[in-house]
Amino acid sequence: MQIKVKTALAHEQQKENEAVKRELASIQEYIDNHIPDLEEESIYFIPLQGNYMQIKRTMLFAGVMISTMKKSVQGIKGTLRTQLVGYDAEVAKIQFEFPPEFLGSLDYAEGLPVHFQVPVRGLKEDAVIKSSSFQCTLEDVEVLAINE
Repeated sequence: MQIKVKTALAHEQQKENEAVKRELASIQEYIDNHIPDLEEESIYFIPLQGNYMQIKRTMLFAGVMISTMKKSVQGIKGTLRTQLVGYDAEVAKIQFEFPPEFLGSLDYAEGLPVHFQVPVRGLKEDAVIKSSSFQCTLEDVEVLAINE
């Protein structure tokens, strides 16, 4: 399965920006080289990187929401639980909702880059946390609308 990374409808105009183009290309390359085939009829969160800022005690957490639903997803909500492997730290759970007016549509084998600002306890200094250090679980995922 070839995953295609795209922007949300709300960020459509940003994709002409050079920095955004580079970020999308970098994410696409990562997905192409590191993500094996995914099970059908699911929503996935693939962690990319976390940038922890001690002064704020938060992490800017980047990842990709991927749909393998056969129908076009128009909106999703749920909870993301994250653990850091190799760190004595606790990451707050994230409740998210991407309504249709933000998301647009997420078709089969499409991925949407997302960034969350999330509180973290236990880290003592600024850190860049690599994708391999994250264990993420999506819970209570609801597909808000599906285009038949």
